[in-house]
Amino acid sequence: MALLRPLLLAAALTACATARWEPTGDQAQPDAGTTTQVDAPRQTGSADASMSGGCTQAFTGTLASWSFATETGTQPSTPVTTKAPGVTAGPIERAPALTPVSGANAMNSSNWPLTTQPDPTKNYKLTIAPPSGCTLSITGLAIDAKASATGPTMAAVTTSVDSYGQQTAISTALASTPALSIPAQTAMIELRVSGYGANATTGTLRLQGTFTLTGSLQ
Repeated sequence: MALLRPLLLAAALTACATARWEPTGDQAQPDAGTTTQVDAPRQTGSADASMSGGCTQAFTGTLASWSFATETGTQPSTPVTTKAPGVTAGPIERAPALTPVSGANAMNSSNWPLTTQPDPTKNYKLTIAPPSGCTLSITGLAIDAKASATGPTMAAVTTSVDSYGQQTAISTALASTPALSIPAQTAMIELRVSGYGANATTGTLRLQGTFTLTGSLQ
């Protein structure tokens, strides 16, 4: 028995030294082959390519027109008659410095300047703007402006694009179709029709028939 006890003790010590430690509870480690998956962040605010950029109302032709049929001549403004889809167009208005004069199927005025240059306070004016996402170009105008015997001998169209600097001449005796060059505007454009070089302040200049702007939306 004396010899057996040391042998049993040695065996017990050896077993303890080689025993495998098994972690439990919070000490447990994940298997080497196991990984934690994290969901990719969700995409937000994504739009179809067809919904971003570009003009969805591209157009070439008559942008807007104004008819003076049935007007009395003394009306303060004449509303737009037709316009391309999406285009915003205001009425043709008489400047307050001009004097209204009767004239069937027209907008008629006196008190035009006697000078050989336009007066920025004396004109007929209108505004036009493209729909959102489009640019508006104006390439032509059809206008019938008729002066009385003592009315303006000259007239011109100017625009806000160049602060009314460039003048496009129009006839004061016959209907005319002058070419305009107003390229790719994204904001509202104002156009003015100014008569000048009148022989008397009682002379008149009337817009009659139909006033039409042509061009494109892109």
